[in-house]
Amino acid sequence: MQKAFFEIFRDTDYQLHLGVSENNAFDPHYHSNIEIVYLIEGEIEITVGEETQLLTAGQLAVADSYDVHSYRTPEHSLSYVMIIPLELVGSFSRSNEGKTFATPFLTDPAKTAPVLEAIRGIEQLHESNPLATKGYLYVILGLLSEALALVPCARSVGTIGPMRDILLYLDHNFQNPVQMTDLARQFGYNKDYLSRIFNSTIGCGFKHYLNLLRARHAANRLQSSDDSVSDIAECAGFTSQRSFNRVFREIYGCTPVEYKRSAR
Repeated sequence: MQKAFFEIFRDTDYQLHLGVSENNAFDPHYHSNIEIVYLIEGEIEITVGEETQLLTAGQLAVADSYDVHSYRTPEHSLSYVMIIPLELVGSFSRSNEGKTFATPFLTDPAKTAPVLEAIRGIEQLHESNPLATKGYLYVILGLLSEALALVPCARSVGTIGPMRDILLYLDHNFQNPVQMTDLARQFGYNKDYLSRIFNSTIGCGFKHYLNLLRARHAANRLQSSDDSVSDIAECAGFTSQRSFNRVFREIYGCTPVEYKRSAR
């Protein structure tokens, strides 16, 4: 089985991606975003975690955060591929923390039809109407939650071994003062060894990835709350306003205050 790779660029790109893919084929990979594939025509073999299914027109698959997923087209396929950053659906992420879809596949055309309608709505509007786009995203996730059911996250870590557990741990604990030594102790590794496999698997250092999680959380709060910038920085896990401003500017290209102003 091929080793999965972590698409770190997805975790540093906070834009919704929606497009049509012909003869989609992709090696096992994972990221924190939610990825949905709706098959328009042909056939495509999709693997999510340890489940594999050959989809036909009118069926779809969804890979939740950190689910390893891959695609293979036997002969021909045409599909919508939508990649949703968690920043855009913060309420969904918060209300369903610790849960995932009971199955990644939705094959009943009667249940995928309204999802397709919402995807087409986004296709028409998302460049010109961000608010309507966000509404469609919540409609899609609501439809999938009802059709597939949400259950406590207990899927096998599959091909990425301990890294999925480590990433999920950081996702739940980034607001705390986590150090590499704490992470190594938690998972029973030597600190230097864990640092090496973190860099080789994720493609960046532990501290940079931790800052990505903290900055994403802060950006979500800046958009959705009236809390002060200093309170948001502290809640996200930053130890000083100065470090928060520096990291936020490096990741988002603007200060937290500028980001908050542009989001209103």
